Amino acid sequence: MKNQVYFQDPESGSVVRIPAAEIPAGAIAKKLQGFDDSVWVLPAATHGSLLDDEDCADDYEQSLGEIQTTFAEHRPLSVEQWAAWLRGQADPDFLIGMWLRAAETYRQFAPQLSTAQQRRELYLLLDRAVDRSPAVDSASFQPQHLDATTAQTVINRLFGREEA
Repeated sequence: MKNQVYFQDPESGSVVRIPAAEIPAGAIAKKLQGFDDSVWVLPAATHGSLLDDEDCADDYEQSLGEIQTTFAEHRPLSVEQWAAWLRGQADPDFLIGMWLRAAETYRQFAPQLSTAQQRRELYLLLDRAVDRSPAVDSASFQPQHLDATTAQTVINRLFGREEA
């Protein structure tokens, strides 16, 4: 069960184990009673926004902290500013899940990039993909410092199309 995570099936509500690579885009990690590890949940399977759920406050603060730390170089918002921005969006829970996936993807690719311009384009590509998902591909993004193959690999990784 290497690289397996808990996931709450949105139809049945039961918690199952799935490969980490198969976590659906937009899913968020949540602490559920009876589980030591986080359980990945699709926000549509919950009632209302988890962002305003007191039981999820610590999980959200940790998630927003991870997003804020990862993207501070390119989007210098505080955790509170991230939360305020997300609350103003149509589906904040989905976006938090997407930004967490984007942060994970960024951390995977950024160390391989040698310049600040490449890291900036990586961020811009992820920002655009999260904003317009999944219609963005490397063909609609014209990087000057990031090669097209890397850009497409990043998009594929973000949306779980293939392992990077």
